[in-house]
Amino acid sequence: MEIELIQNRKILITGGSGFIGTNLIEALRHHTVFILNISRGKPRNPEHLEYFFQTDIRDTIEVKKVVQDFSPDFIIHLAAKTGYGNSDDKEGFLINTEGTKNIISAANLTPSVRRLIVASSNVVDREDRAFQYTYIKSKRAAESMLQSSIEGHFQWCIVRPCFVWGPWFGAPFKDYFLSIAHSKYVHPGTVDSLRFAGYAGNVAHQLIRLLQASDNQFNKQTFYLTDYQPLSLREWSNLISRQMGKKIPSTLPEFLVQVAAKLGDIFSSVGYNRFPMTSKRLQNMRTNAVDIPIAKTEEVAGPLPFTLIEGVDETIRWLKNQKLL
Repeated sequence: MEIELIQNRKILITGGSGFIGTNLIEALRHHTVFILNISRGKPRNPEHLEYFFQTDIRDTIEVKKVVQDFSPDFIIHLAAKTGYGNSDDKEGFLINTEGTKNIISAANLTPSVRRLIVASSNVVDREDRAFQYTYIKSKRAAESMLQSSIEGHFQWCIVRPCFVWGPWFGAPFKDYFLSIAHSKYVHPGTVDSLRFAGYAGNVAHQLIRLLQASDNQFNKQTFYLTDYQPLSLREWSNLISRQMGKKIPSTLPEFLVQVAAKLGDIFSSVGYNRFPMTSKRLQNMRTNAVDIPIAKTEEVAGPLPFTLIEGVDETIRWLKNQKLL
């Protein structure tokens, strides 16, 4: 099938002011394209203000008008409310479901749209109770909306980012980098784990390559966005330390790790959620997450532009530019 071209195309990004969106817009600036970012909040990167239009994706009428007025070739739907864990966040659920419904509807009403990419989550297919959070339910519902939408004139795919980190990030990975920078990080016991994670520059590259993929590679497919080699938390921490010129982090004895987790559970039970460790957090840190199917993504996106060391160095450089180091 013919390969899509993005040169001189119009690309509408929802949530382009967010973490992944900021990195995507920065990558797209190296291409000859027209960009529109529709988000509730202003861009994290002030240089991206020229692409910004403030709106709420729950506003059906305004979303329809903005999409039709811009008449994009491609829509990348990243806007979502995240970070509400297992709380019953009704607003977050509506943003992630009604917002997605509005984007799909607007795309159906806009003849120029050729492709729609909808961002979901890398844990929507997990069945254990730990992953029945309201946020995950909202992402499952959003995927279902897209999969059951009436056949239209455009193609679509779902992307599931995996633990993305890099410039313009927030919690938890920014705190992780800063804790290493301030020599406050210690390895939680001797147990280590492997998991897939994606440097933001590589994830942006993968999204752009999806826009360029052939029809049969792209349409109605699901892609996990991540670097191709799983990370060891211990090795990653050691690498970040070396690149920062810091001492390799020490290891906290196992019995102290368990005590810290129990203390965190107590604090969490009374509403204090900033304690660095809980039993659930420890379990997540020690759970291997290497069963993610990435072959399809690698086939479409090809080699990634950033190595792990380059990603770490770029992130450290950004932290310094932001005067966080």
